[in-house]
Amino acid sequence: MRALASRSLPSRSPLALLVSAGALAFVAIPATAHAATTSTAEVKELSLEVNKGLPTSIDTGTVGPSQVKVQAFLAIDPVKSTPPEPLMKVVMSSRGATFRASWGPAEKGRIKVKAVKGTNDADMRIRYTLSPLVKVTIALTSPVTFNTSLQWDAKDIVNKLPGAKFNYDVAASAPFSTWGFAPGVDVKSPKPSLDSSKLFGIPFQNISTAISDLVKGDIAIYLTTAPTFSYKTTKIGIAGADNVISTQDGEIGVPSQHGDYLEVQSTVEGLMDIKGELDIRPSVTIEEVYAFSKWNTVNQTFGFDVLSTPYTTTGLKVNFPAKVVHFPLPNVQRPDDTDIGSAKTGKEVEKIVKVQNTGELASEMEFSSSDPAFIVPSGKVLVEAKSSYDLKVVFRPTADGSKTADITVRSDDPDEPEQTFKVGANGANVGKGPGGTTGTTDPAATANNPSGCGCHTTSESFSTAAGSALLGLGVIALLRRRRR
Repeated sequence: MRALASRSLPSRSPLALLVSAGALAFVAIPATAHAATTSTAEVKELSLEVNKGLPTSIDTGTVGPSQVKVQAFLAIDPVKSTPPEPLMKVVMSSRGATFRASWGPAEKGRIKVKAVKGTNDADMRIRYTLSPLVKVTIALTSPVTFNTSLQWDAKDIVNKLPGAKFNYDVAASAPFSTWGFAPGVDVKSPKPSLDSSKLFGIPFQNISTAISDLVKGDIAIYLTTAPTFSYKTTKIGIAGADNVISTQDGEIGVPSQHGDYLEVQSTVEGLMDIKGELDIRPSVTIEEVYAFSKWNTVNQTFGFDVLSTPYTTTGLKVNFPAKVVHFPLPNVQRPDDTDIGSAKTGKEVEKIVKVQNTGELASEMEFSSSDPAFIVPSGKVLVEAKSSYDLKVVFRPTADGSKTADITVRSDDPDEPEQTFKVGANGANVGKGPGGTTGTTDPAATANNPSGCGCHTTSESFSTAAGSALLGLGVIALLRRRRR
């Protein structure tokens, strides 16, 4: 069972057969109905990692007194660690995210698929740092007139800092329910105090030669923020389907085909938003500046007020790796057309017909006969996966003569919930179904055969066979003539 398409389908079915951890649970159904089933499939290791910086930039704006102004542009990046850790990781479930497939006779050939909501079985983790691009504008009038604009990016700073990383390292996590449809999950990172959040501190002369040729001193940036990372699933796709699951209660339909299982590829897509407020306080000390061909002493520390800047990045699309989903299904095989044997009026003969379930899921079956002379068991039977049921068919005639009947097998096979095979007795010709046996048409011939094997041939059938043989010889003779 491989090909897929989808549409919304009715969700009610008279019987639910739930397979979970090897247990079978049944709900009573009316005697005239037959089973509908449910099959579950767990998708293991369904997780998403974000291993690069987010496409968002936080601009602090220009802050500081007129003599020294600082502006920082900050990016949210993964922390450089050993072993490397992702900036964000969403794990749908440690046990496996679950799909449920269900079907019933009212939707013959259709399978309904839903995503099963968990209970705080999923997890979202974040760990990030802030990477700055820093711009410093100096406009001194005392003790010397000096104007310059200095700018460097994170790489310039990182390469000079011990351990080649920033001190800003924040981690947080929060549980949520698989599959994470709205409202999703929010992970709010902790907000350390500003005084304890020194993003970096470094002498100007350690940043680059271009800067050290102009200014001696140091710069430090104290910064803290507590962004909230929000994730929600927007859709689950099934390969070949003409629709997607877009809500937790959403359901799609896929066509079933003859098979022991249904195996399809699934994809999960979501959106991430980031919102927060950043507090920043730079600290700049200028010891000397180079002007008028000499170094001039300044020895001033410039104070800055704390600046709070809100920021928002929304609608970042994230895609989970595609995963194969495997649903076990029942698969009932149509029995062969069968000659039951022969019996006189008031007597009976019986034969065992094997009904196979080659599927990976147990099947519930019931049987009926179109002629009361052919008796089959009443009620329902459970046939385990990869096994068969010995169906006893009893022929008990009320009158002499050949007889045939249709035996109907009703089951929870999704694509063939009702199958029919033919039985015959007293020499009736049951045709040649899949692997079937052909009986005779003369009840007198088999009446003398106690075994009821239907192996005797009447004179009429012999004449037909002989005529066919003669016709074959005529064709051979004609071919020989043509070859001459």
